[in-house]
Amino acid sequence: MEFDPRRILEVLAKHRVEYVVVGGIGGTLHGSPMSTDDVDVVPALKKTNLDSLAAALNEMNTRIRSSEAPEGIEVQFIGKDLQKRIVEFRFLSLSTDHGNLDLIHRPAGTGGYQELARNAQTLRVGEIEVRVSALEDIIRS
Repeated sequence: MEFDPRRILEVLAKHRVEYVVVGGIGGTLHGSPMSTDDVDVVPALKKTNLDSLAAALNEMNTRIRSSEAPEGIEVQFIGKDLQKRIVEFRFLSLSTDHGNLDLIHRPAGTGGYQELARNAQTLRVGEIEVRVSALEDIIRS
C-alpha cells in the first residue's frame, strides 16, 4: 500500500466529513519539510458527521491497527460506534487502502475539535479545501 494522503483527504471531502488536520501532515500543509507516514485528523463528533466519517472509512476499506495486527483488523464502521471508539480510546490508529489514518479525540494540549476548528485555516490540497489546525496548535499538541 502506497501512502497517498491526498486521496485520503479527497474521500473525506467526498463524504463531507467535518474534521481538522493535525500532526505531521498538518505541519507539512503549512510548509514544514518534515515528512510523515500518516494523516492525523480530529473529527467533529456530531451524529451526522460520524455517519459521514463511517461511510468514508468503509469506502477506503479501513481497518483498525494494533500491535497485534499491524495490517489491521477488518471492521464495518457505523457512526454511533465510532463516537464511542474515538472517545473511549482517544486515538484510533487505522489503515486504509491509501495509507495510515489516525482519528484523534483531543490532541495533547487542546480541547479537541471545537477549539481547533476556531483557529483552523482552510488550505487547498489539489482540487479540495482542507481545514488544517493552526500551526501554533499543531506545535502545542
